[in-house]
Formats: sequence, C-alpha cells, structure tokens
Amino acid sequence: MKIFGLNIEKTKAARPATNVNVEEANQMFRTLLSMVASGMPLQKIASLSDTIDKGYLYNHIVYSIVNRIAASCAGVPWTYYVEKRTGSKARYNRAIINKAIDDAIYIKQTQFEPDYTSDINMLIDKPNRNETFDDIIQQLIMYYEITGNAYLYGIRRNGTQGALISLHTAPANLVTIKFNNYLNPVGGYIFDGFDPSGVIPPENMMHVKTFNPNFNYQGSWLYGLSPIMAAADLINLSNSAISAQINSYRNSGAKGLLTPEGNEAMTEEQAQKVVDKWREKQAPENFGDAMVVGKALKWIPIGLSPVDMQIIEGQKMNLRDLCRIYQVPSMLMGDTEATTYNNMKEARKALVTDASLPMMEKLKSGFNRFFLPEGDKGFVDYDLQAFIELQDDLDKLATTLNTMGWLTINEKRTKSFLNEIDLPILNEVLIPMGVMPASQFSSEPLNPDMNDNVDEM
Repeated sequence: MKIFGLNIEKTKAARPATNVNVEEANQMFRTLLSMVASGMPLQKIASLSDTIDKGYLYNHIVYSIVNRIAASCAGVPWTYYVEKRTGSKARYNRAIINKAIDDAIYIKQTQFEPDYTSDINMLIDKPNRNETFDDIIQQLIMYYEITGNAYLYGIRRNGTQGALISLHTAPANLVTIKFNNYLNPVGGYIFDGFDPSGVIPPENMMHVKTFNPNFNYQGSWLYGLSPIMAAADLINLSNSAISAQINSYRNSGAKGLLTPEGNEAMTEEQAQKVVDKWREKQAPENFGDAMVVGKALKWIPIGLSPVDMQIIEGQKMNLRDLCRIYQVPSMLMGDTEATTYNNMKEARKALVTDASLPMMEKLKSGFNRFFLPEGDKGFVDYDLQAFIELQDDLDKLATTLNTMGWLTINEKRTKSFLNEIDLPILNEVLIPMGVMPASQFSSEPLNPDMNDNVDEM
C-alpha cells in the first residue's frame, strides 16, 4: 500500500494496536493531571512579606486591582479645615458614611473653611524633600491594600511632643510592633531604616490597619489582616493556573497519535517515513497542498489544552472573587460577562463609593489622630469634588434646583456648593414673567360646575 506516495509493506505486528476512545483518553489525562497537581507544593502566603512577594509582585490580578484603587485616589487634594459651627464635623462624617455625597459637600462648603496658613497645610504642601503628599498617599494606599497595614513616620521638632516637620512612608512588611501590655498594647515600632538606635515612639508613627481577629498573647492582632492572606487559596490557585498554562505551552510535546485503523500496525521504520513525509508536507512552501494516503488513519489526541483544563475559565472566576474581596467591579478589570453594571460610568462610580472613599476615610481618620495636637478644632480632609465619577450627582442636583422657583439665587448657589454673591436682589425669590394667581383671571370659579358639585355634596 502507499501512504504519502511511499510504498509500505505489511508486516505482522508484534502487538496489536488497541482501539482508544478519545473521551476515555481525555478523561485519563485529566485524572493523571489531578494526581500530579495534588502532589505539587503551592506557594504558601504566610507573612506580610509574602503578601508582596507572592501576591502583589507575582499575581497579575492582585497587581491590577490594587493599582486601580490607588489610581482612583491619585491627585485628590488634601487640606486642613477649620470648623465654623460645633457639631458640623460629625454631621459631615455621617453623611459620607451614608454615601449622601450631596449633603456632605453642602455641609463642608457651608460649615468649614480652609486654613492655608496653618503648619499642617504647609506640611501637606511639602512633606519631605523628595516626595509630594500625593506620592505618600499612593504608597499608603498600596501598602494598606496589600498587607492590611500602612505606616507613616513623622519627625517632630521636639522629640515626641512638637509639631510635625516631615513625613515618610514606612514599608509595612518591614515594620515590627513592640508589644507592651493589654491596656497599652503598642510600646513602639521597630524599623532600622528610620531609627537604627532603638524603638520609634508611638507618637512618631501613624498606623492605619484593617481589623484582625487573630488574638494571641504576642500581640498579633495589632497588625492588620491582609486581604491577600484572607484570599491566599484563591491567589495560590491563580498562580498555579498561570504556571500550568506556561508549562502547557513550554512542555506541550506531541499533540496526539496517528495510527492506522484496525488492528494493523507499522514498523518503526515505516512510522518514521510517515512522520518525515508529514513534516515535509507541513512546510510553508507546501501550504494548501493535498496529501494522499493509501490507508485509513485515525488521530488520537493526547494531553489537554488550557481550555480543556478549564484554566482560562478558572481565572475568570478568580478575578471575580478577588474583585469581590477588594470591592472593585470586575468589569473594570476586563470582565464583561458577569457584570451587573449598565455601563463603565456606573462601574467607575461604584469603584469610588465602595473602594476609594472608604480608603480615603481610613487615611483621613489616621491623619487627624496623627497630625492634630490635642484640643485642635480643625481637621484634615480630602476634596470630595475631585472625584469626577461623582459629578453625575451634582448634575442631577443642578437640574433639580433649576426647577425650584421658591428658592433665591443665593440659596441655589449655596446648595450648589458655591459662595453667595453680595447683591440684595439675589436674596429675593424671583417670579417668572407671566405667572399670575388664578384669582386675578376672573371672579367666577374656574370650573362652572364647581358650585353645583359642592351643593350636591
């Protein structure tokens, strides 16, 4: 017989070929894969350094999510404000917690004023020689989202009691908390990069952290719980899936078996001639050329592609799960299949309200504890109006105010977060021309049957 134009003589096979069902073969390889994978060691995320090395630096999903949150907060200005009326600060903070953004902006616009001459605003303007305050914000956010901890070291004029004169971000994975006692648990912070001589006093270090219920007698609850450690299995699975996909391409080898139909077999020499002829026909110059075989052959696929191993589909699920942990819409990470948002605008707004603002509030709380001396009536805050994703709410407010003819222009300006204009006419209610009371049209009732209806009643 002839295969690919070559004369091949029949020989008696030493062992008859076995008919292999394709689905059974795939199932066999799935089983072998699971057996091999079950013995492979996973990268254990067991420390704060691991959250950086094996989480953020090693996993593309975590990297993308953390960077997206930090980028959404970039460029937002921070300022020291003075409270005009006692109690306004509590009302303002409550409005933000309840996501009543319009109310929060209105309270801030009317009840607070910035103090640009304060030492705190000067510190915000220039925290140290090499970095801007926005640089520090970005670093704190990323350390917090990766490790669950963010540290800000401050140098004061007089040891631990004077005003802050410079600020420096401390690497969260290298800071050690010195446990004191249960009533006063933080005895200080240890980081050789800032103070090689000893312990940094708590007054010189701001520590913002997530809640950690892992209480023990060594003070482990003093460290925040990293979202990456909580999602360690998901991240290990994602990292292993990427490794499996790389190995699938790198060590793919033969994709299948080409064998004659039936129980006949070829000698090794005959098989090699078939392979050589196959490779010759696969050359680019033979593209589209017909291949003639003299006998029925069958193809038995071996191995599994990343699609067959469900690696790609598994990565989609990992993406959604990690986005859920970080409160980031998976749509913004490229997932368009499982989104519940009508468009990207709503997804970006959800990112701000569910992830960015809570992060900024966490930093704001830390700054006010760390920056302000005892008894200070002011507070440090960020500009809500810098988040352009919230502008839709302001547009709706402007449309609503435009229909409220019973308000003065200055009242509308105040509710639009603008300063009043000192003109008497702008404090009067303006009536549109042509609008008249109904009684001026006629002394008769507007409805001729109105009196009859009243009598009948």
